[in-house]
Amino acid sequence: GASLGNVTFVSGMTFSGTGGSLIPLATSGTMNITSNGLVLSGLSVGTSGGGNITLLDALNLGTGALSHNNAGTIDTGGFSVTANNFQSNGSAARTLTLGASTITLTGTGSVWDNSGTNLTVTANTSTIIISDTGASSKTFVGGGVSTYNNLTITGGGSGTVDITGANTFNIFTINKPKTVRFTAATTNTFSSFIAAGDSANIITISSITAATHTLSQASGTNSGRYLNLTNSIATGGATWNALNSTDVSGNTGWNFLRSSAGMLAFFD
Repeated sequence: GASLGNVTFVSGMTFSGTGGSLIPLATSGTMNITSNGLVLSGLSVGTSGGGNITLLDALNLGTGALSHNNAGTIDTGGFSVTANNFQSNGSAARTLTLGASTITLTGTGSVWDNSGTNLTVTANTSTIIISDTGASSKTFVGGGVSTYNNLTITGGGSGTVDITGANTFNIFTINKPKTVRFTAATTNTFSSFIAAGDSANIITISSITAATHTLSQASGTNSGRYLNLTNSIATGGATWNALNSTDVSGNTGWNFLRSSAGMLAFFD
């Protein structure tokens, strides 16, 4: 499409963001953004009424947001993106193309907010990382997108991570220690589910409210370790093992195992 006026930040320049936005002010065409390694802290990047954005190098928005509320396409070009959060709560048809990008979300609250409609996520081989290790809660509002690729939750900190809605992921990783809660009465589907704690760093998995959620995987074996499980239904055809874990209540489909002197045994 036509160029909307490319934006290039000069390496070595000083940038001081104050909550402004960088959007293509047109209804078609593409704005290419080159940040040259600058931290564009406080700047938000998003589309307008149909204009597109393509990244030509890594983008670090610091405390700013990657926003996609209006029509158009954001293509990360396979480059890494660091932002406080991702926002997509509009209703216009729009596309987010992630390629091989790693999207690191550093904030709290709704760090991934796909609460709108008509967003198409082309996940490709991307990884989304929820990185905050503080005491504040984080929420991933997936919006029921057909398929995300990898989601990784960084370990540490007492703040919960809530996964809302019914979503599909490739590799879903919970690092230790962390508390992750899923929306009750929804099913999240995975190709691989990784949750490996240790005796001093327990991973807690439960529902946001006091009812069961469902974790589904079609095949393979998931071997969770040092989990604290409540109201979790594990299903789909895969084997769901929980080694040295606690069956609090309301769980089905998990094989609770104990290791002792190199041996494994089932336990109730």
